[in-house]
Amino acid sequence: SYQPMTGWRIDGHSQGNQHPELLILAKWNDLETREQFIEDIEKAVPDFHERRRAIWSRFDLTYYEMPAATPLEVDNSQYHVITAYWTKKPASFEKYKKDWQKRVKASGGSFILELKDGTSPFGYYYQPDYLAMTSWASKAEFERFHAENAKTKAQGYYHINEFVIE
Repeated sequence: SYQPMTGWRIDGHSQGNQHPELLILAKWNDLETREQFIEDIEKAVPDFHERRRAIWSRFDLTYYEMPAATPLEVDNSQYHVITAYWTKKPASFEKYKKDWQKRVKASGGSFILELKDGTSPFGYYYQPDYLAMTSWASKAEFERFHAENAKTKAQGYYHINEFVIE
């Protein structure tokens, strides 16, 4: 039941130490079907993971369960940023995240997609605690937000990776 949704080339990185080149979104009817695919492909193609590594040296994968009617509409005239957070202090991160979301909105950004509670299969660990796609009217608008946001010190142990999609 695999269905590709969309994908983007990564056009730049504003924070973090991970530098992906592509972002690809796809969907399956349900998690059980997705997990069964891995079992089936490993039986049919025993070197499946080795073949995948020969094609992509990095393949971060996270599953998110989403309501069936989750819209994903991306206006290509806008400037889009993906932000991923990992934390070792979930309670303090919730406050930081809410403050960050307010700063995004106050600066003119809007949220296209927010994901949490993801799962990565064995061997593909990525699994940010929170991943958001934001949209900005222009690169300059985002850069103003980014400069102001960089002055805000996170209270806790957070890692952030932020990149721009074409």
